[in-house]
Amino acid sequence: MNIGMIDADLSDNGTRHPNLAQMKMSAYCKSRGHHVRLLTDEEDIDDYDLIIISKVFDFTRLSDKLNSKISRYKLRDLNTSIVDDVKFLEGTKKGNEPIFAIGGTGFFPDGGRDLDDIIEHIMPDYDLYLDFINIQIKKGRNKAYFDDYLNYSIGFTSRGCFRKCSFCVNKKYDHAFRHANVSEFLDKNRPMIYLWDDNVFALTDGWEEIFSELKATGKPFQFRQGLDIRLLDEKRAEVLAKSKYHGDFIFAFDHIQEKDIICSKLTLWKNYTNRTTKLYVLCAYDPTVKFAQWSRFHLDSSEEDRKAIKRKFEINDVVNTFERIRILMQFGCLPYIMRYESYKNSNYRDIYIQLARWCNQPQFFKKKSFREFCKANQDYSGSKNLCSSYKAMLEFENENPEIAEKYFDLRYDEINIYPVISDYGRYPRACPVCSRNIVTWNKTMTSEATHKDFLKAYFGRNIDTICLEKKHKYCQISEDDAAKTIVHALQSSNFDEILDAVDSISITRDDLVSNLIPQPGKGFDELDKLLERIDESSSLTYEDIGKLLLVENRTHNAYEKFGESYSKYGSLMDIIQFSEEIPIKARLSPVGKYIRYLDKDQRHDFYLKQMLRIPFIQVLIKEAKTSRPSISEIMETVVTGTTVHRRVIAIRSLLKNLHSANNERIDMRIQKIDD
Repeated sequence: MNIGMIDADLSDNGTRHPNLAQMKMSAYCKSRGHHVRLLTDEEDIDDYDLIIISKVFDFTRLSDKLNSKISRYKLRDLNTSIVDDVKFLEGTKKGNEPIFAIGGTGFFPDGGRDLDDIIEHIMPDYDLYLDFINIQIKKGRNKAYFDDYLNYSIGFTSRGCFRKCSFCVNKKYDHAFRHANVSEFLDKNRPMIYLWDDNVFALTDGWEEIFSELKATGKPFQFRQGLDIRLLDEKRAEVLAKSKYHGDFIFAFDHIQEKDIICSKLTLWKNYTNRTTKLYVLCAYDPTVKFAQWSRFHLDSSEEDRKAIKRKFEINDVVNTFERIRILMQFGCLPYIMRYESYKNSNYRDIYIQLARWCNQPQFFKKKSFREFCKANQDYSGSKNLCSSYKAMLEFENENPEIAEKYFDLRYDEINIYPVISDYGRYPRACPVCSRNIVTWNKTMTSEATHKDFLKAYFGRNIDTICLEKKHKYCQISEDDAAKTIVHALQSSNFDEILDAVDSISITRDDLVSNLIPQPGKGFDELDKLLERIDESSSLTYEDIGKLLLVENRTHNAYEKFGESYSKYGSLMDIIQFSEEIPIKARLSPVGKYIRYLDKDQRHDFYLKQMLRIPFIQVLIKEAKTSRPSISEIMETVVTGTTVHRRVIAIRSLLKNLHSANNERIDMRIQKIDD
């Protein structure tokens, strides 16, 4: 038989995700010897015996042609079993029109009939979308757009959830239960895995087995629907943090009423990881529900009263959304704004849009307040007229000045109490790491941490000698002992071990700021001069350092700029630290004081290895493992104008130095980096 598959979401809206149910149905139909093809609804469907239409979203529209075809179909129940449909057709002659089968939450609020077990537990047909993808690529669509279609094994290891959230379409089951082994849907040729589990942590038994199965594959994985942070405990946090998780950890913070438990669980979670953590922030849902509830008991209210109460519910929701954003800022987490469909009818539609634009782009959220973000949009527009972003902000502030005063100027980088990377790749103040249940200086000194653990902690900047400037009273290591530990660890490590450590840490181009990009483009001679010419007890201005490094008869600005560049470079290489006084002064770090007494070859070996601790180099090297990163493309997301050219030259020079390490794995990655 000829069987056509229509992914309605793909045809109407376009979607980054393949339809798993259709891939399973395709695999079943092909196993029966039938021809299966993914169709667009514009194609001539009368040549097919069975048309299977699936959609996930209720707002996805079918074409008039398809609706007309379906409305004329009277032969069989539209919500029947695909197995029954196929067997029925196998026993009949083809009619004048195809039989239609429809399914998915876009058609049926509860998802409709479950797939038959023989289909539910079959290996998905990962080739179903290939012809469509190839056509789109030939039309000019970037292949990376289809990453989810081409590079992931997809499935459910568990199904169901006990919460039955009113906004969630997955309310068919009242508990979570084990569904399938990973091997059931694992394509060993695909490098990664993503899972559609509703709430894997809701399993009382079996969740650890799932994580063990995922670990055994050796492949990075991700739970695409997020994880329930409210169910996090010490064991779940430890297993999750140590897993080979792909991308950001994603949880949810749907209601401000859950503030206490979310804060408690985030505190627990931060004991186990510094990696980027994102939480979905649902907005525009509560006012819709509350207004509907209020309306049922106030049928005789005036139109004016109805508008006033609706606006009251809506403004409370905006405040609650800002408050959840503030909380996540403090915990060093990223909010991802999820706008419920009814936001389109809200009095504050425009502010919801701008909040989503701000929060959902980490490169802006991490570096600008909401006000700064809106103003940047206005400046970028280059127009005397107000852009939509700035206009929305001003209108809201004029109406609600007290709310704007409380939230519009909050900055992630100012109130985050869990800083990981800051100026020059160092902690800006005493870090909270020693209160965390991960590698700490105390554990390092008592040999609780393995050599591998130490490298991961050091190159991930979870431990740093700058922590010890204002160390916690329970931290027992001295700066001198810390420096000795670092240098000896690097001396006893080969480049493969350090590269493995870099691969294991969480850093992306979104974490980069301009001060994490070194400016000098020369070798290590100036670093040697810093060590040799700065007295161990001295704190020097940039100008003073410039005079130590440069020949005489330069201008004040030339000395200052040169001194600043190499001081920051030295900080990234862990041999310089900065004072908090104004003007800023630089001095040798504990590591700098230690390695100044090593011979030149030993120092240069240290520099080469330490280059892999520079955040920009780390991003390049990590991305080059699976792609071909561009120095200038990444640079342009951080700095602008002529600065890009200068810094690109500096990075090229550093990579050339790193090439001298003569490590095959590093060289292979450097070759993939696009200049």
